[in-house]
Amino acid sequence: MAAHKSERDVAYWTSSRLSGAWSSLDSFGMRLDAEILEAVTNQFSRLEPMVRVRLLLSTLFVPSERVAVLRPALDRLAEVAASEDDEWVRVVGAAVGRFDGRLHIDEVQKESTLVETTIRQLG
Repeated sequence: MAAHKSERDVAYWTSSRLSGAWSSLDSFGMRLDAEILEAVTNQFSRLEPMVRVRLLLSTLFVPSERVAVLRPALDRLAEVAASEDDEWVRVVGAAVGRFDGRLHIDEVQKESTLVETTIRQLG
């Protein structure tokens, strides 16, 4: 993504890459940089809910050596996701929010009482 692209261009680019049923989260996550993260975070609420979820999941594929550099932008994305009206977006944001390449069910349980109740009933 060229440096001179507007936030709307980045949002469109993100949507076009992540809206398909067979979107490639790993290749998208590997392309994320601070500029793209900032622009897409600023346009986050304008993205379709499934694109927002896939964007959050794509962060699982950011190379670990780049996470430290991207930490401020990733943390801001997590904050924006946590304030979303859509429960799926909030839950996935909580699950990936440490940006260490893993899903954190303990964070999901804190975010969703339905998940917490279901896990408790299974145990």
